[in-house]
Amino acid sequence: MKNVEQELQEALARVEAPAGFAERTMARIAEQRPARFRSVWYGAVAAALALLLAFGVVERTQRERRRRAEITERQVVFALALAVDKFDQISARLQKSAPELRVKEKQRNDL
Repeated sequence: MKNVEQELQEALARVEAPAGFAERTMARIAEQRPARFRSVWYGAVAAALALLLAFGVVERTQRERRRRAEITERQVVFALALAVDKFDQISARLQKSAPELRVKEKQRNDL
């Protein structure tokens, strides 16, 4: 058992870092920071572009919907004007023929 403990102590014994270890570690950390910052920056730019695209699509959809509504409104106004014109024509014809119908009805009653 003592042999295992001694091996464990030797394996876990404090060892001095090699010369230049701290400098190499700090240099490596400094290299990784800009890369991480760059990836965050690219992610932010990509998110902003995605938002702009989404807002653009929504705006275009709303504009198209408004355009269709205006076209439909014009068509409805035209159809109503046409219907009013036709009703006026029918009304005029009925007014012209109404006295004639009354005379014919009176003649029938006289017979």
